[in-house]
Amino acid sequence: MNPKRKFLFMSTLIITLIISLIPLMQQTWATGYDPKFHIARLQTLAHNLQAGHFPNPIGFEYLHTLGYGVGFFYSNFFLYPFAILVALGCGVVKVYLAMIIIISILAIITITWTTNELFHNYYANLLAAPLYLLSNYYLTALYTRTAIGEGWALVFIPLVILSLEKIRQNQLQFKFLLAGSMSALLLSHILTFLLACAYVLLFSLLNLWHNAQSRNLIKALCQSAAWALGLCAAFLLPFIQQYTAQKYTDTTRANDGSYQIIHNDFTLSSVFSTLFILFLLCSIYLIYQQVQHRLTARFLDQIAIIAGILTIFIYSNFLIRVAVKLFQPIVLLQTVIRFNTLILPLEVLVVAGVAGQIIAQQRQQGGILGGIFVLIVGYFFLVPVTNNYQFYQQRKALIPADFSQEYSISMGEYQPAKLNAWRMQLSHDPTPSEIARHNHYRILQNNPEQLLIQTTSSAAGKTIELPRTAYRGYRYQIPQQKSQEAQFSNHGLLAIEIPPHRQALQIKIFYQPTKLALLGAVLSSVTSGFFLYCILRRKV
Repeated sequence: MNPKRKFLFMSTLIITLIISLIPLMQQTWATGYDPKFHIARLQTLAHNLQAGHFPNPIGFEYLHTLGYGVGFFYSNFFLYPFAILVALGCGVVKVYLAMIIIISILAIITITWTTNELFHNYYANLLAAPLYLLSNYYLTALYTRTAIGEGWALVFIPLVILSLEKIRQNQLQFKFLLAGSMSALLLSHILTFLLACAYVLLFSLLNLWHNAQSRNLIKALCQSAAWALGLCAAFLLPFIQQYTAQKYTDTTRANDGSYQIIHNDFTLSSVFSTLFILFLLCSIYLIYQQVQHRLTARFLDQIAIIAGILTIFIYSNFLIRVAVKLFQPIVLLQTVIRFNTLILPLEVLVVAGVAGQIIAQQRQQGGILGGIFVLIVGYFFLVPVTNNYQFYQQRKALIPADFSQEYSISMGEYQPAKLNAWRMQLSHDPTPSEIARHNHYRILQNNPEQLLIQTTSSAAGKTIELPRTAYRGYRYQIPQQKSQEAQFSNHGLLAIEIPPHRQALQIKIFYQPTKLALLGAVLSSVTSGFFLYCILRRKV
């Protein structure tokens, strides 16, 4: 790359990053529950680390210190480095904003590297980052909805697309990248991970004959799946254990009882965006090339088909209903708009690949095409940013200097259904002192590390409820006895049985990783070590 091209390329990336961070420069963020929810995750992680409580999937401060096991279902893996900074004394809001900046930088790196590896085209590389970071969906996800999990997912999803295509090209060393990126998706945003699994399935079906002829390809895909499961075992096994232990608050249904995903909550701008219009034009170009029997990149044709299929689902209520009947777990996505976490990188790659190809083929007419190219880049710089900025203005609020608000549980999907029903019945949130008073004991200590209570004679021989949300792993210890696993009450809290004929007891309640969680930690540790060894030695 000559100096002039290199300067233009780096300038484009820097300007893209700066424009994407405009909301942060205004010291504002979107109002709503998501900023508070993710900052609360950081804050509770930091407090648990300061208390020496690790691993810490349960946020102590939530629900008036009843605790909320968000870490069982929404991995904290990528939050730990930032939580450590908070624990060391950095302001949680500043750390949260730094995380947004790092996500944006990493997204630029992964989409640009993916584009370069796939097309080896300067113009495609130049277009990819602006198309990606300045798209309606990316800006909306990161700033309007402040969906940090999806932000992390948008960093890794291009790597899944890249590695799968490279494996199809028989570059089997990319099985490590596929395993690592799928693991990262699972540890950042489960719903995007499920969409990535759907992409792997669709892409494999489109290449079924090609894959069937190569045992090495099938072997590589199976190895990637095994690696990913092993790497994520520390999160996946506790997740399965907690998810199957009880019913949780159902957030997949609307007020009328129907599934939220079948409601068309999209706007035309979310589908017919500037990027989508350009994607349609590029798709028409690919079809024209096929009709003219001109060779095009097989990969471009296939990802255009997959992106087109997924886009149809966004605005076709009928197809979504059919999909729900055929595969009900799809309702976990809650809204069809989440399809965009996969559609966005696919559309960007199609547009960048086709536009880069056309410009490269016609570079001898650089004067005219150069002007057109500048207009296209400028259009995609300004239109999505302007549209999103106008919508953002309606929801923006000043970023607080410090975080001292109530800890948000967002939609509460990781809350036991019985606890949610009890809270609705009470019309208020039960407090530890209220629970203790009704169950005949006093609270001596209540912190992230342990709950220490002293019962009265009235509690002897009874089953009492504890001010802890019910999750597997909680244990209690009566003096001179071995610790036992706590049970679940009918209110979604912990429950223990007090021995009869005892006047007063001091009982300690604490969280301890279950045997299945410890097994997952061992599997992940062993897999990680072997994974790194194989990468360094290029074996297996």
